[in-house]
Amino acid sequence: MIDLKELRRIALAATPGEWEIGLSNKHVGHIVVKTGDWDGSYRRIADVHCDGRRKDRSNENYLMAFSPLQALALIDELERCREALSTAQLVIRSRYAAERELRATLELIHNAAFSDVQAIARKALKEDK
Repeated sequence: MIDLKELRRIALAATPGEWEIGLSNKHVGHIVVKTGDWDGSYRRIADVHCDGRRKDRSNENYLMAFSPLQALALIDELERCREALSTAQLVIRSRYAAERELRATLELIHNAAFSDVQAIARKALKEDK
């Protein structure tokens, strides 16, 4: 199972802020993050090597798709899904137990009713004689 606590720790330890693809040359792309300074400056946090034509930006796009903010959002969603699954499993187990109890009760009622029918039939047979 995926260790969500460790992934959350790693995401929170990464450079906070809004990640973007920054200026680059034809061989290296840069992942930058806004520093939050008044001058709107950026801080370069990663260099991503690419083909010399700059047509393939898949590595940059991948890193952008899994920035700390995105990773935290995915972790939150997965935790909500796990909680929903756990709740659903509890409900199913509870309903299964209730169904077994209801079947046992119906069996007792059926058996009791059958006994009553037999007793009434015996009585009726005795009265006919």
